[in-house]
Amino acid sequence: STIISEVCGGGGGKGKGRGGEKEKGSFAPRVLFLAPEAEAPEGVPKAELTLRAPAEVLAKLAGLATTSQGATSLSAVAVVDLPAEAEFSSISISSFSSSSAPSKEGKDKAEKIPPLRRLLALDGVQDPGNVGTLIRTALALGWDGLYCLPGTADPWGDKSVRAARGAAWRLPVRGNKSGSSWGELLEVAKGAGLDFLVAEPREEEEEEEEESGRAPSSRRGVCLVLGSEGSGLSAEGRAALASLKNDSFLAGVSAVSIPMAGEMESLNVATAGAVLMFE
Repeated sequence: STIISEVCGGGGGKGKGRGGEKEKGSFAPRVLFLAPEAEAPEGVPKAELTLRAPAEVLAKLAGLATTSQGATSLSAVAVVDLPAEAEFSSISISSFSSSSAPSKEGKDKAEKIPPLRRLLALDGVQDPGNVGTLIRTALALGWDGLYCLPGTADPWGDKSVRAARGAAWRLPVRGNKSGSSWGELLEVAKGAGLDFLVAEPREEEEEEEEESGRAPSSRRGVCLVLGSEGSGLSAEGRAALASLKNDSFLAGVSAVSIPMAGEMESLNVATAGAVLMFE
């Protein structure tokens, strides 16, 4: 019931929409299943339909295992609509600044869509727990959205939703089941004026060398890219970013890493992402 409260009850903060306009604040579940003596989760608006069912039935609905006694402590299961998928491709610098006078429709659209300044992109992050944790962290740290590239776990899968603790309904998210691609991400970055920061582990001697490419401008936004847990940035990602070297519209593509004094090669991708987003 705690997760239901976090998803449907507002998550302790205000939601925000972008492109597809996500639900703001609290919203009612379509169906709420409750154990015989259970009360509706705190802060959740009244469901369209409320039904009572034994704990064993609730466990099957939620896809959870039962205990050795055949029952669980589960008290509520909710059926909710997935959030509208973010349409980052509809956001561009031209929406906010133009040499020609914008139309009334353009002004209205620009007022509804806040500027895209900090975008997190996941390239093949396969563990749904990591994806959910990164969604939760991005929302907590005030990032504007998440872009899931091919090979990344479903941000609205069971394990991702549990790890995100309701954040997937409040952070604008572009999933990877409806045509997300590096090509589209490059267009989004170009339209919003974002520089790329790519998380890449480096050896000590590499850290002393001068960075290749141009450094990001402090006046522009950033797109932080995190690669897969095992192999880092994909071959497609490396090729796409390499193609930007001569693009004067993008100020820079830079590698970033976390200095580590201890005897560990790397950090969990969700942990590394949290540190980099905070910085």
